Amino acid sequence: MKKIILIGLIALNTMVASVYGQDIRATMNEDGKYGYIDKNGNNITDFKYEEAESFENGVARVMLDNKYGAINELGKEVIPTKYTFLGAFTNGAAVFNIGGEREWGDEITGGKWGLIDKNNKIIVAASYDLLKRVGDDLIIAKKGGIWGAINSTAKTVIPFQYSYIEEYSPNYLRVNTGGELSEMGTIYGGEWGTLDKTGKVVIDLKYEELGTLNEGLIAAYNGEAWGYIDEKGKEIVPFKYGTVDAFENGYAIVVNEWMSGIIDKQGNEVVPTEYDNIQNIAHGMAAIYTNEKWGYVDMNGKIIIPCQYNNASTLFTIKDKKSNKSMLIAVVGNDELYGVINTQGVELIKQKYESIEARDSSDGMFTVELNGKQGMINVFTGKEILPTKYDYIGLPYNGLIQVSLSGKNGLFDEAGKEILPVGKYDSFNIGEDSSIITVSIKDKWGAIDLTGKVIVPIKYDYRVFFSEGLAVITLNEKYGFVDMSGNEVIPPKYHFALSFKHGLTLVINTDSKAGIINKTGKEVIPLIYDKAQALSANIIVVLLDGKVGFFNSAGEEITPLIYDEEIDVKDEKVYITKDGKTFILDLHSGKISE
Repeated sequence: MKKIILIGLIALNTMVASVYGQDIRATMNEDGKYGYIDKNGNNITDFKYEEAESFENGVARVMLDNKYGAINELGKEVIPTKYTFLGAFTNGAAVFNIGGEREWGDEITGGKWGLIDKNNKIIVAASYDLLKRVGDDLIIAKKGGIWGAINSTAKTVIPFQYSYIEEYSPNYLRVNTGGELSEMGTIYGGEWGTLDKTGKVVIDLKYEELGTLNEGLIAAYNGEAWGYIDEKGKEIVPFKYGTVDAFENGYAIVVNEWMSGIIDKQGNEVVPTEYDNIQNIAHGMAAIYTNEKWGYVDMNGKIIIPCQYNNASTLFTIKDKKSNKSMLIAVVGNDELYGVINTQGVELIKQKYESIEARDSSDGMFTVELNGKQGMINVFTGKEILPTKYDYIGLPYNGLIQVSLSGKNGLFDEAGKEILPVGKYDSFNIGEDSSIITVSIKDKWGAIDLTGKVIVPIKYDYRVFFSEGLAVITLNEKYGFVDMSGNEVIPPKYHFALSFKHGLTLVINTDSKAGIINKTGKEVIPLIYDKAQALSANIIVVLLDGKVGFFNSAGEEITPLIYDEEIDVKDEKVYITKDGKTFILDLHSGKISE
């Protein structure tokens, strides 16, 4: 839902966050403060809160002066706004912190934690060092440096006997015993295992390290070697490796006696552990390093590209827009110069650039650098689209490439054709229609097409952006409109105007009176109102002397000005009020119902 503030002299649409709980919703006013109103638009609370959430179980959390509390549906603060943190009410209880400080990222440090119900009854006094809800009725707890877990009634679910507990997956917790908390907030030493959320041990606490769960497997260290177990603790890959990575796309890099290989999820060494280094598994291939050179291997252990490069990137997929052809490529280099090869080792771009900014799932047009200057290449053609002479080259956008040289900008198409010579215009912008470019010279604005032809004379006071085929122009502080041929179809005569939407737009005269015109310049709604706005192609709303009325797009009255100023729009309907009653106006038909 959005709250509509009718457009007057300031000419702004004010979008308002609205969240619903039964018939009460939170709404933000023009000062950025939140309050609650009922379905008839009556204020339930003052507009004073910095945050206001939806109602759940009859209460809503609010923030005032950077502290949290809660209100009921009568607007009464049933929980005073004094808490650094107040969680959701689940199973009748919410976690709270009092006395702590909110750090960056909303992390809470210091203070004490407890549990409270929605009637402000303290279930658990603020006596814990940490409480963190990890399920509907499970709360990880820390007290006196010892970790356990409680439920919403403060009953102990997991005994307080662990050095650390954290949520590990939707079903399991990772726990440590015997470890110590470092100054960085991490646990070192001790033994790791997992519990289910009833506290039952699932993976025995016997591992010195226990990695994250990836693709159903967990990297674990038993004190002598690394292997992999499943989430129930069953050994899947033997403990025989010096280091291991997490599984990704079915494969993991492992190291045995300082040599790297790749295994699948059954523990098979698809690439034997005989390489000095392996990096960047992607698209069924990986970069391998041996005898101080890089090459590529597939997931069957077959060397696809011999080790002959000083540097080798991950594999990237590129797609030619014209032919729809895709290709896997890599950036490789020797002697600090880089080029591009395909997976057959064919050199597509010679190794002559100091850097190549490759991107996966791209069109194969990459920015390159040589002697501190940037250019652009097309990998499919093997050619330079733009020579390496620019200070900066942007990524292609709607078929256009922006360049910069000595503080001046220019524009090219993807074939390298010059659209805007560098420095010809002081600045330029590409709007919703990329075939038209807004340009400026000496603070005057106009527009050109992609051939460089001027279509809107460069004489206007502000940027020329088109919407629905017309652009607002300003000249001598007056507003009008030009078409895409540069014709002033509506001369600049208004004190203010917005861009067209639904074939209609707001205009304001020098007396600060608002009206609506169509694309021919006809005043559909005369300029006699305090505010006006086209809500759709069919419905226009106006405000005069604090009352709202509605017209159709032909300027015919749908309702007189009898409704309250504040209106809500939701699901193609307008919610309006009169004498405390709510009515609904359909944005298509214009019909009103209760």
